[in-house]
Amino acid sequence: METEFKKFLRKNYHAPSTIHIYTSIIRKIRRENRALNKFNYREVIGMLGKERKEVHGAHHKQTTIAALKRYYTFLNYQGIRDDHPCLTLSLKHKSPKEIISSDLFSMNELSLLFNREERYPILKFRNKVLFSLMVFQGLTPLEIVKLKVGNIVLDKGFIQIPGSRKLCKRKLAIDSLQMKWIACYLEIERPKLLCAPTEFLLLGKTGNPVSCDSLNYLVSTAKSLFPSKDLTAVSIRQSVIAYWMNELEIPLEQVQLMAGHKWISSTQRYLFHSVENDLKVLRRVHPMG
Repeated sequence: METEFKKFLRKNYHAPSTIHIYTSIIRKIRRENRALNKFNYREVIGMLGKERKEVHGAHHKQTTIAALKRYYTFLNYQGIRDDHPCLTLSLKHKSPKEIISSDLFSMNELSLLFNREERYPILKFRNKVLFSLMVFQGLTPLEIVKLKVGNIVLDKGFIQIPGSRKLCKRKLAIDSLQMKWIACYLEIERPKLLCAPTEFLLLGKTGNPVSCDSLNYLVSTAKSLFPSKDLTAVSIRQSVIAYWMNELEIPLEQVQLMAGHKWISSTQRYLFHSVENDLKVLRRVHPMG
C-alpha cells in the first residue's frame, strides 16, 4: 500500500521531500490506527485530537492534515473509498474572539446567582463565595480553585490572587456583601466540610478541594435563570470586565490590572463604542458649554 501511495504522490508532482514526509506520517498513523482506511470524519477528528496532545507545532499539524487529505484522495483513486472524510478539514488558528455586548450579562442579572436555590444547604455560603469571586473580582475558574485561605485578608478587605502563565498576580478589594459571606463560610461551613488538612479555600461536599470541572458544572446548573443567553464562567468574566470598562468607566490601565491581563490589547477588546461614549470623549476634548 505504501509503495502505491508513493507512486500516486509522484504522479501528482509532489517533491521527493514531501513524498517522504507524507508517507512517514501515514505510516505512523496507520500503525496506531489499523482501521484508518474506514475512518469517518468524527473518527479522523478524534485521531487528530490524540495527535495534538503530543508536543508538535502548528506546522506539523498542518502537514499531518495535508498528508491525510492526500491519503484519502489516494484511496478514492484506488477505488477503496468513494467518499473523502476530511476534504474540507483545516487547522483553525486560535485568535481572540470578538466580545459582543448583547451576549453579556448585566450586574442585575448576575446578582440572581446569589439567590439561587441550593440543593445542599451545607454549601449555601460556599456557593455564594464562589459566584461572588466570579462576579465581584472577575476571577477565572482556575484562579478560584487555586485560592488558599491565606489569600483572603478579611481584616484588610482584600484578596491576593496569585499570578499564572496567562494572568498577572493582583490584589483586589472584597465587596462588603461578599465579606459577610466569606466570614460565614470560613467560620461555619468550611470546618464542617473539612475532612483532611488543606490550605485550599473552597471545598466540595466530600471535603475535597473544588475542581475546575465541579465549578463549571455549578455554573451550568444556573443556566435556567437565563434561557436566552449562554451562561458560562467565561461569559461571566467577560460581563464583569465589560461592566468595569463601560458602566463604571474605570480607566483602561486600571481594568488591565484588575483583570490580570498581561497585554493592554486584551483589555481594549472590552471597550464598546457607542454614540453616548463618543459624545463624552468629544465633550472632554471640545467642551460645548
